[in-house]
Order: sequence, then C-alpha cells, then structure tokens
Amino acid sequence: MSTDPVIWEGIFTAFPAEKPDEIFESDRWLARTSEAIEENQKNIAQGNWKSSLVHEYPLAPAVAALLGSLASEVSILDFGGGMATSYFPLRASLPSARLRYDIVESAAVCARGQKLFADSEVSFMEQIPDKASYHVVHAGASLHYVEHWKALLEKFATVASHQIILSGLTAGDQIPTFVTWQLYYGSRVPVWFWNLSDVVSHMETIGWRLAYRSLLASEYRGTVQPLPMSNFPPSHRLERKCNLIFLRKENA
Repeated sequence: MSTDPVIWEGIFTAFPAEKPDEIFESDRWLARTSEAIEENQKNIAQGNWKSSLVHEYPLAPAVAALLGSLASEVSILDFGGGMATSYFPLRASLPSARLRYDIVESAAVCARGQKLFADSEVSFMEQIPDKASYHVVHAGASLHYVEHWKALLEKFATVASHQIILSGLTAGDQIPTFVTWQLYYGSRVPVWFWNLSDVVSHMETIGWRLAYRSLLASEYRGTVQPLPMSNFPPSHRLERKCNLIFLRKENA
C-alpha cells in the first residue's frame, strides 16, 4: 500500500458543481503567509540571502533578460501571487532593478497585503485592469484554480506586451486534461491538470509562442521527488510540474 500523502483526489472532466472551500482566505493560510512575508521583508531590508528567498520559478531570469532593452521600470502583473510569494526572490535576485509589481488576488489577501506592503513598489488589486499594460504577466501555481482558464489566458494576452510566464503549471505530455480535488487541512478546491499541448495550442491561437520550458523540482516530505499521485491510475499521474515562458509572435 502506498504511503504517499493524498493531495489530489478524484478525476473529472470539468469543475464540479459543488462550491469549493475558500482555502486561500482561511485564517490558517493567511497567518502562515503573513509570517513568511515579515521574515522576507526583514531579509530584503538587511540584504540577506536566506533560504526563504530561494525560488525555482523563472520570473527573475526572465525579468533580467528585459532589463537591457527597457529604459523604464519593468512592470509585472502577478496573477494569484498570494502575498508576494514570487516578488521576494525577484527583488533579492535583482536588488537594483526598477520594478512595478501588481498582484491580483482575493479580497482577503488584498486587504492583508496592502497593510503589509504599505509604501512599497508592490500593489494589490482584485481584478486585472481592463486597459493596463505590463511587460510581464506571471501566474505562479495559480492558473489551475481557474475554471475558465482559456478566457483568463486571453485576458493575459490583452495586457502583456513582452512575456507571459506560467510557472508551477500542472501540465505534462503524457496525461490527459482533467479536473481533480486538491485537499488542504480538511478543505478542498477543484484544480486542473492539463495535457501540455492543450495549453500551448491555445496560446498559439491567441498570438503567443512557447519560447522556454523547464520542469519544476517539487519537494514533498522534505525530499525532492515526483508528485505524490499513486492514488491515480498511471495514465493520470504527472511526475513534475513545469514552467513555461511565452513570447508574442511578433517579438519572438
């Protein structure tokens, strides 16, 4: 019998009609995230490079690649960015870069984040602005929570000028596209797993070309290992999440 922790459960073709739990507005999640923010803010202020700032998503090198070609600050929209989970590794990696960093999140996260990031280059908002323009749109481990993900990618395409980065994406070449429940301390929320071609082909149809792809080394129980999905049939097991960077076709 497998000893894998059960993180995902069930296989569906679409989001269930049942209302999901508000995992990311729970007191437990907000409290833990706030503690991590305060530690990261202290580390950044002191110029310390701590393990809490290590991040395997490609946002920092992608932004670094833009710095030489842009005379102004680099503007970034981080969809589902929590309370700046990806901002701290970016700022630690590029301490002198001029950044504008906007995070799209739930009302509870925005309210907490605005207090913790008062008078900083980080801003919070509940929706993507209709007429905004950003050099980079980033979605880190967040797209899979969105039922109508194709419409969201199309929205990204209207506000991104240079790059769309999908990191920590639950997608692979060998699995079909399906929905499952993600479990979190007695709560659950539906999430997508994709056949990678479904995401890439949709991005192609809206004018964006895949320029970079890597696998994400995820840690479970203190060890870097494949996703613990032994409760799924082999056909639906994803070994590792991936990171993708898309460029506009006219810029690629």
